[in-house]
Amino acid sequence: MRSGRLFTGIIVSLVIWLCIFPAAAAYSAPLTVDSPDPLNNQADILAFTLPTVPGAGTAIISSTAAATGTIGISVPYGTAVNALAPSFTLSDGAYANVSGVTQVSGGTVNDFTNPVVYQVIAADGVTIKFWSVTVTFAPETAAEITSFNLPGQVGSAMINSDTGTIQVIVPYGSDVANRESVFTLSQGASATVSGVTQVSGVTYNDFSVPVAYQVTAADGVTSKTWIVTVLSSANTAAEITAFQTVCQEGPAVINSETGTIDISIRYNTFVTLYPSTFTLSDGATARVGSINQISGSTRNDFSSPVVYVVTAADGTTTKTWTVNPTVLPSKITDPLTYTLPGQVGSTIIYPKIGSIKVRMPYGTDVSSLVGTFTLAPGAIARIGSVTQVSGVTANDFTSELLFNVTAADGVTKRMWFLTVAFTPNTAAEITSFSMPGQTGSAVINGNDGTILVTVPYGTDRSALVPSFTLSSGAVATIDSVDQESGITSNNFNSPVSYTVTAADYVTTKTWMVTVAVEQPINVPTTVKIVPKNINLGTSGYFLAFVTLPDAYKDATIDMSRVSCSDAPAIRMERLKIFPKIVVFIFRTSDLRNVPIGKKVSLTIKGDLKKSGTTYTFSGSDVISVTRKPTWQSADIKDVSRLSGDQLFKTYSP
Repeated sequence: MRSGRLFTGIIVSLVIWLCIFPAAAAYSAPLTVDSPDPLNNQADILAFTLPTVPGAGTAIISSTAAATGTIGISVPYGTAVNALAPSFTLSDGAYANVSGVTQVSGGTVNDFTNPVVYQVIAADGVTIKFWSVTVTFAPETAAEITSFNLPGQVGSAMINSDTGTIQVIVPYGSDVANRESVFTLSQGASATVSGVTQVSGVTYNDFSVPVAYQVTAADGVTSKTWIVTVLSSANTAAEITAFQTVCQEGPAVINSETGTIDISIRYNTFVTLYPSTFTLSDGATARVGSINQISGSTRNDFSSPVVYVVTAADGTTTKTWTVNPTVLPSKITDPLTYTLPGQVGSTIIYPKIGSIKVRMPYGTDVSSLVGTFTLAPGAIARIGSVTQVSGVTANDFTSELLFNVTAADGVTKRMWFLTVAFTPNTAAEITSFSMPGQTGSAVINGNDGTILVTVPYGTDRSALVPSFTLSSGAVATIDSVDQESGITSNNFNSPVSYTVTAADYVTTKTWMVTVAVEQPINVPTTVKIVPKNINLGTSGYFLAFVTLPDAYKDATIDMSRVSCSDAPAIRMERLKIFPKIVVFIFRTSDLRNVPIGKKVSLTIKGDLKKSGTTYTFSGSDVISVTRKPTWQSADIKDVSRLSGDQLFKTYSP
């Protein structure tokens, strides 16, 4: 393109020259003329401005090559650059065109949305230079939030640029504790909240409190703080979300669509002027007729439907609710009355334990009696599979009957124990009394109210369980504790007082039960005590060699019950070489109240058991007793390491 234009310039120059000097071509002889001044060959843009754009910058003109150059100029951000008429200065004699359109400084309009190429032709008509003019925008200084939205908000956000505030209204009850916001900022601006970069539609914040957005303009310097406040719209809900009356059975069935509340009222309940407890939508109020309702306080008559008018918190929206009470079928399973012909006194009905008791004269034939009874409306009773008809159905009352009542609701049931008792026996006797393993029969004295039971020697009387029989219908207690034959245990180490209450629950009799221990059979033994002189002044030992009769040499001896003048045996050894000889070891220091003398009798006694029978054994020996503070040669010191046979060999008398 450039070379073509250069060629064109040369041809034009030649034509001009021929026109000026036409005669020269006719002469064949050379012609000499003076050369004219050369034309300017500069094709530069020396100056470039945008006078119609306030705040436009100074153009930066740069030419690094002979045929090209660049011009850059900035305008304020947002300036419309699609129709600008720049002013410019070219090299002397040069002219410019853009896309074939000759440019007039300050007059020709061009679209600078993209770079514009100016073709500058020098005065010489030959030199051409291409200049690329680029218009750029200065960085944006605005730090505005131009739009702001939260999901589900009511209406548009109220944005006040002067105060830097944004107010958003959301429906009542909206959870704004963790919500994303959709916003638009000034071009190139960015926003942070507490240092966290905010991305429209992505970043979540807690809008339950005002949130401060820090917006920084595109210039990276200008910033502005915006306070975003989220408010709830007035609650328009006029719901009753919970309802309960004092007489209500089960939860209320609340239907918001129909504005109805169905409640079940217990049978036989006084339903007038009962308070109800209810929950309304936040901020709502309720009234029945002209009376404002207070939950848990205001009373209404629920014997028929009650209409509540609920007004929402906005003070405008209302909703009518109808509370429909329904009386439930009876759940009563208690018999109201029950009588038998000829009974004595009134029937005793115990609802707590489900018992019906009727008293009849003693000796009455109760094998076929007809009861008369009253039940709650709609209830029925059966004994076994037989439906009972008051005053008609006969039953055998010889033993306890199960009187099963089904309430009117057909679901609630209860079993009653129907018992016929005779006029009570006033006897409060103990007619039999025995202990496990006792010897002989108990001696029962009804006149004195005493019982004597004898048990074998050695029996532990601290927890004996007696078996006894009382007068019919009577009960027995000990210190108000009920006694059960064969079950209740008591300590019979001393006489025990039984209080027997007759079947009339009035007559009582005190019985004194004594458990005596049978005297044991004493087995005579031979006793030899070593040493013969016991020194109470030392802490040594003495031995007792006890010889049992041959018949008892295999008997079991309870060492814990072996003693010598109240001193307990501390060790027992049975001799292998003489099985009927038993060695008992005592501490000298354990002897108490033993006199000093040359002839002092010490008795060894204890228990032994043979063939399940406990016997006592005892025997005595005469020794000398002294009290000296020092050891004597006859004193026995440590014998803990000697076996029974060693003891016998060493100390046998």
